[in-house]
Amino acid sequence: MASSPGTPRIPPQAPISFRVTPAGLIELAETVTKTTANIVDSIVTNITPSEATFDNVIGPFVADENGRFVHDRMIHFLGGQHPNKEIRDAAKKAYEMIADARIELLRRHDFFELVQAVREKLASGQSTDGIDSELLQDNKVYVEKMFVSFEENGATLPTAAEREHYLQVKQRIQDLGRKAVQNIDAVVDGVSFTRDELKGLTGDQLKRFKVDEKVDDKYVVTLKDPDVQAIAQYASNEETRRQVWLASQNKCPENAQIHREVFLLRDESARMLGYPDHATLRTKAAMIGTPQAVDDFLTRLEEQTQAKSDEDLAILREMKAADHPGIQSKFYGWDWKYYDTLRTKDELSIDESAISEYFSLDHTLDGMLKFNERLYGIKFERLVPEEDWIWHKDVRMFAVWSEQPEEFIGYLYCDLFPREGRFSHFSHFALDQVRSLHPRPSPFITSH
Repeated sequence: MASSPGTPRIPPQAPISFRVTPAGLIELAETVTKTTANIVDSIVTNITPSEATFDNVIGPFVADENGRFVHDRMIHFLGGQHPNKEIRDAAKKAYEMIADARIELLRRHDFFELVQAVREKLASGQSTDGIDSELLQDNKVYVEKMFVSFEENGATLPTAAEREHYLQVKQRIQDLGRKAVQNIDAVVDGVSFTRDELKGLTGDQLKRFKVDEKVDDKYVVTLKDPDVQAIAQYASNEETRRQVWLASQNKCPENAQIHREVFLLRDESARMLGYPDHATLRTKAAMIGTPQAVDDFLTRLEEQTQAKSDEDLAILREMKAADHPGIQSKFYGWDWKYYDTLRTKDELSIDESAISEYFSLDHTLDGMLKFNERLYGIKFERLVPEEDWIWHKDVRMFAVWSEQPEEFIGYLYCDLFPREGRFSHFSHFALDQVRSLHPRPSPFITSH
């Protein structure tokens, strides 16, 4: 599949090992967080604000951040992808440990004072002689982002009492966020339908739904996005679409109160830092700059697209009216995707459901890889992975090589089948990044 003829080349870099245990993941999180804490301890012990430079304060921190990147990313990834629930749970706990440790780091006023000193020196032009202008600008951007991170964790507040209260608010926000995610992950609800109520879906599409164990001749449509989208696009029965749409929109009702409290706490924390609202704080370090700029952009976008949007909606309304002659029928949220799919089929003679029957996974993946080979001048060579090279037997693994010059680029992993306990959405992750000590990236693609 999309590979060079002959014996596959042997990559010069060993792949990442996915041979993990729950205890090992917790130990790994403890190790990387302790290492970072020790590095920061050494910096604040040996460097004073007057001596602080990018190289002796920020440099060691960046080197550590690069070194731990693959561990942080793998732990986060395994929490949503590994087939073993014990490992998923341990990975989630380990990632929380890493996140908590980073927040604790950003609460350290002694480290913040050194970062602030570097920021001021870069702004004034001190300690910048001999530094390439492009590199200098990169340094400034990185330090500014660090400063904003410290600010968002209360480091700029003048008194210890104010910082302590601010941290309590931030901790509450973080705890609520985790609770909301746990609530979503715990959703196992679904809606059962007969085959007739699922009219419009093909036999292959029906295979994605489990048979209801409690009721004969019924299928269970879960509230995961792939199931919801399949119903929205292809179910011709409006009542079926309505039930799934409403169930999806109203899942996790307990999160409504959590969101309300989070919104209020975000507003409180932003005002404690001297900002009028949370939006002003969040847009400060972003390219767009201010909440007003966001509003202006959205207003311009609406003005430029409203006429076309109204035109499209009118066409879809007419299509629904034709399905229900003599009935005054409104157009609802559960109607849009279905009639838009029908319109695409009618106007462009494109039937996505019918086309998909001719694009098996192997055929489609091979075509996608060959396209990228031609586009980028690279080669994908499928590997027969050893057991610890992948996290599940269905994962497909490729070595990626450039043609000119001929050299190894990295590894690509494709995890393409749904299973219990894993992310239910389409996604792409960079498991490793290009850097001096471990120069080849390892991206992977997940989908259903």
